[in-house]
Amino acid sequence: MDENGKIDISQLERLLRKDTLLLTVCAVDSELGAVQPIAEIADILKAFPNCRFHVDASQAAGKIPLLFDGVDTMSLSPHKFYGLGGSGLLFLRRGVKMLPLINGGAGATPYRSGTPSPAFAAAAKTALELALSEWTARIEAVRVQNEKLRRALCAYPKVRINSPADAVPHILNLTVDGVKGTTFQRALDECGVCVSVRSACSQDGQPSQAVLAVTGDRRRALSSWRISLSHLTSGEELDGFLAVFDRCYQKLAG
Repeated sequence: MDENGKIDISQLERLLRKDTLLLTVCAVDSELGAVQPIAEIADILKAFPNCRFHVDASQAAGKIPLLFDGVDTMSLSPHKFYGLGGSGLLFLRRGVKMLPLINGGAGATPYRSGTPSPAFAAAAKTALELALSEWTARIEAVRVQNEKLRRALCAYPKVRINSPADAVPHILNLTVDGVKGTTFQRALDECGVCVSVRSACSQDGQPSQAVLAVTGDRRRALSSWRISLSHLTSGEELDGFLAVFDRCYQKLAG
């Protein structure tokens, strides 16, 4: 990973071997918002015909264009683009064989025993259609929000932005020097503001692995946390957050 949170292509080429069977990449990092070079990676894998390429597009759908060329499988989480939680989508390239997740009856699908939920499927379809058809307007709204937050937060001397400049605008990761992320998170929570210290699958008490990989600074990684934005976030909510942030900053870092 380079200083912008992107996969180092030259390092990836050195790691790949002729007996490498699977490469999995998150198209958008859930903590930094960094966008990975999927097309470049797919091009490299042309020299490794035995290696399957899986893309986790959970954070990408509705935020960036999805690239399928050279991708064998791609997973999406509808709740990330306002579908129902508890459902998922899998793109499987024709000709790619996969073992069943749950063995048993294969009446509806050969990959999972059981009956799929029509309601979940319909909701996922509608949510994805809306996310794609409204993509331009949604992304512009979030971009404006992100820029406003960056300008305001960078005015504080102990704030450092960890998300790269070309990250998706929906994710803004920052560090307040000298204040643990969990401490700032609790202070914000007491004022009715919810932020995330790490991704949901991370181990408690550990630094953000993404921030640590990018900065090489364990203290900075322990003091990092993430703001999530959407086209539904209002200007009033942003102003309210900044007012709460200022109070917490003055108390904890001022």
